[in-house]
Amino acid sequence: MISIKEERKKGIYFIIYLKQVFKAIIFLFYNSLTLEQKAKFIFIMDKAKVYKRKARLPCLNCGIRGFN
Repeated sequence: MISIKEERKKGIYFIIYLKQVFKAIIFLFYNSLTLEQKAKFIFIMDKAKVYKRKARLPCLNCGIRGFN
């Protein structure tokens, strides 16, 4: 899957990342897990700017734990 970015902009926008990565991959995978697996699941985030603010909220709302 290729992330789309606008001209003259660096990196990936949160909205695109949310659609192409979180909703399309992470949330679908997480929702397919058993309760025991969900309790052990940790989503590791690198130091990309997309994780610093807005990306944490959808994870928390879904119940996904994570760390940098």
